[in-house]
Amino acid sequence: KTGDHVSDSYFLYSEDFNGINALPTGWVTDIGNSKSSAGVTADGKLRLIQPTGNYMLTYYNTAMTSNDYSVEAEFTITAKQQDDKYFGLVYGLQDVDNFGTTYVRFNGTNCATEVRQNGAWASSTAFSATDAGITFAVGGTYKLTVVRIGTSVKFYVDNILVSEATIPEGYSGGKIGFITSGINLDVDNLKVCEIGETIESEGTPYSQSFDGTATLPADWKTVAVSGATTIGIADYSNLVLKNMGDNFMRVYLD
Repeated sequence: KTGDHVSDSYFLYSEDFNGINALPTGWVTDIGNSKSSAGVTADGKLRLIQPTGNYMLTYYNTAMTSNDYSVEAEFTITAKQQDDKYFGLVYGLQDVDNFGTTYVRFNGTNCATEVRQNGAWASSTAFSATDAGITFAVGGTYKLTVVRIGTSVKFYVDNILVSEATIPEGYSGGKIGFITSGINLDVDNLKVCEIGETIESEGTPYSQSFDGTATLPADWKTVAVSGATTIGIADYSNLVLKNMGDNFMRVYLD
């Protein structure tokens, strides 16, 4: 489960890059230049080399079976060309000319969520990782997470929410992967999870403060299986459970 989405979340795809010596079956790399490369290290990490020029896409060449999902992976920065170079996650990829991405720059500023639309960049939402207290360093490892539901995209670095954006229609499902420009990376522990129902779509959430009552609320039930068990409300605000017996008791919302 990722972020504020709390139910029915499960893996669509995962890859730890262990036990292989080349790109996993079904993975491809596209765009870049003759100095770009993608492979797997002896200790089981996806190594992306993109030292100069354009950008490189490396992605799993199978579309996700759900439109709403999270993508997360751990990125270790092994080298950088310049402070303004960037790396990040790719999602909703239809082809190399049409995809969504959220990326961070090494200097933490001018990061963005944007889409590649018919071969041109469009619909960009800028943000600053630095403003969220996040800095990047060569040798550092960072977990990046995108949660996309419909056209909504939330982006986290090390579980800290740093950006919320909206992307155009047309990037549902699609393929997932990575983007890098001028930064070399070791990537590990990729996880893609389908996002189930959100709490907002399940009706009004239930809450109970136990204030203003001296007994259990009417919609609560108890099963006491020991004579030494008591259940009540203390000071009209706290639920008090006492079970000094050898068995157990249950207190639940009916």
